[in-house]
Amino acid sequence: MTFALVQALAVAKSRQDIPAALDLLHPDMTLETPAFDARLLGHRADDHDR
Repeated sequence: MTFALVQALAVAKSRQDIPAALDLLHPDMTLETPAFDARLLGHRADDHDR
């Protein structure tokens, strides 16, 4: 099951489908991107698109 989740996330990200990618993650997740010095806490950043 873990591989399927990682694969689905990779597919969503490669399509640049941010809402689909976030749907795969826990609502309280933390996503860190050190290269951009960015940190996303939960799905709040995507609320305006829903």
